[in-house]
Amino acid sequence: MNTGSTSGNLVPRLGLAKEGISSPENSFKSVLYSENHDAAVDAVLTKMADIAAVGYSQFIWYVQQDFTNKNKMRLLWLSPPIPYGPIMINNRFGSVVGGKLLTAFILLHKENPQAFLAIKSGWGETKEATNFIAIDGTYYSSFKKALGNENQVQRVLKQFVK
Repeated sequence: MNTGSTSGNLVPRLGLAKEGISSPENSFKSVLYSENHDAAVDAVLTKMADIAAVGYSQFIWYVQQDFTNKNKMRLLWLSPPIPYGPIMINNRFGSVVGGKLLTAFILLHKENPQAFLAIKSGWGETKEATNFIAIDGTYYSSFKKALGNENQVQRVLKQFVK
């Protein structure tokens, strides 16, 4: 996958770190990025790669499309369900503008369904979403806890902050 992928890079790194592999680059012969889930699965099926990190739905799709694929690859690890990423606004906009934007996103599915569908179409993981919700700092707690202690999670997350 690509370096910015949650299901193809970040979450697998968190899972590896929980098992004591803090740096895949130092633990495996090579780490490559295929840029999308299809290419990652294809690399395993054609034996160009030994393992690949992909979204579970993509793995299932390949098995359903061609049952012989089940004999060519196997599921090694399944992460806890990955919550959708947040939509964030810079604090420089202040609480008034921030509040208006929050309200606009929460009501978007009702007030502008076409815009809501356009956002979903550009964000593949949200195809099944029916609306946006407001979250607080605890939203990701159980997910992060399932992937290791807070120090491990923070070390992996810092690799992605530029």
